[in-house]
Amino acid sequence: MPFTFVEIEQNKSRTIWLLATIVISFYFLTGYLILIAFHLLSGNLFNPLHPAGSLLPTAEQTVYMLLAALAIGLGHWFFSTRNLVEKIVQLIGAQYLDPEDAYHQYFRNIVDEIVIATGSRPLEAMVIPMAGMEAFALADFQGRAVIGVTEGVLARLSRSQVEAVVAHEAAHILSGDCLDVTVTCSLGELYDELFEKIRLGMRHFNRAFILGVFLFVIVGMARGLSMLLRALISREREYRADALAVRMTRDPQSLAEALKIIGRSWRGMGLPGEMLQSIFIVNPRADRLDESEGAWADLFSSHPPVRKRVGILLDMLHMSETALEDRLQDARRASPVVKTTQLSAAMTAVTGTAEAGSSGCPCCGKPLHKIVYEGAPIQACPACAGTLVDKRVIARILARQDLEYSPQTVRLCRQILSDAKKHFPLKHPGKYQSWVLACPRCGQKMHREFFQYSYPVEVDRCIYCQTVWFDNQELEILQYLYEHNRELFDSEKSDDDHS
Repeated sequence: MPFTFVEIEQNKSRTIWLLATIVISFYFLTGYLILIAFHLLSGNLFNPLHPAGSLLPTAEQTVYMLLAALAIGLGHWFFSTRNLVEKIVQLIGAQYLDPEDAYHQYFRNIVDEIVIATGSRPLEAMVIPMAGMEAFALADFQGRAVIGVTEGVLARLSRSQVEAVVAHEAAHILSGDCLDVTVTCSLGELYDELFEKIRLGMRHFNRAFILGVFLFVIVGMARGLSMLLRALISREREYRADALAVRMTRDPQSLAEALKIIGRSWRGMGLPGEMLQSIFIVNPRADRLDESEGAWADLFSSHPPVRKRVGILLDMLHMSETALEDRLQDARRASPVVKTTQLSAAMTAVTGTAEAGSSGCPCCGKPLHKIVYEGAPIQACPACAGTLVDKRVIARILARQDLEYSPQTVRLCRQILSDAKKHFPLKHPGKYQSWVLACPRCGQKMHREFFQYSYPVEVDRCIYCQTVWFDNQELEILQYLYEHNRELFDSEKSDDDHS
């Protein structure tokens, strides 16, 4: 390690004191500007009896403003740093690992291996239920540390690549910069939310419009300051974390491959938490500034260019980028679960008693049994091949690509998309009909509707317990449409052009 624990603690303490000083100074300067604005609006500027010096706050007002800034700044600090990790976890939608999910336990094993390699520092593992490619690390003042990845990372990266990503995030925690970034993100979150609320409120012109403009400018400056602070802390630390990850794993190639795949994939842009760029391995937004170099990019980008990070790792390997691309094209990922050809094949091995707390299949009344499908736990009916799936589990299944589809399923999916294109915009036949099936979990009536309008698969959804019932083959059809959406629509478009 390039730093001793004493140096890490000293650097961490200096950074925390700097952050607290900046917060208090900002509130003081903001209050000082408000006092000046008050003098201007009260008419002192155009009053010949008041000299120009009277426009500035008096010494007594300045002292009071400093005390007020100290109180507000400390209040902001303690409010923002209370339940630090849990607050950001909820914002980005991360979830604790499911002990019954094979992929989650596979990830838990990788984190445990990194824990041993880093000297048994306790690390919690979490997953964001999203098909995008992203990883993050969080830490707080109580010594809690969290490493998380998206479902897309677990589904698309190999084991060695996931190990490299986890090692990178663990390096942030070991070097002590993870706490700095977590604190700055929490401090900036308040500004982001307030900025958005003021922006929306300014759409309605009223007597408070001028005050709204003033607050908009002040809060906008604060938001920009917090974003700049996050960028200053996170920019160079990525290079150091990459180097420490290579020391832990002795595998720069896997980290280079992982960064290459993540960098050219969707990383979650448009979803909650995307403004907290600094906690992630790459910026969730595909920002051109992050891939630029120069003084401007160094000042305002939250991450260094991915290609530069990959280039440094390739220099360690004495490998060209072309050779890396060839390796990625030829690579075959080993799935942590056994591939199945159809959902029905998984249900043929159903044994044991019916799932507790279930009222049985809503279609045929037969008992539902718990099975593992794509590594995730779901409930299935062996008689009619229907499945009951929790909303959170659906996101996992759609991110994974272990199912091998039968020719019948492929033909059926192509026919569904063909029919959907001919009748667009889609009109759901049961949109105005009453409730249909009763939810096996809570007994409430489920509503028949499209899963999404971009994926025209009819399902029965329970709005009370957030479960979805799929009839025979509906889940497999949804998976295929999700995995091959662009390919199928392109093929349909080309068929239309030829016709």
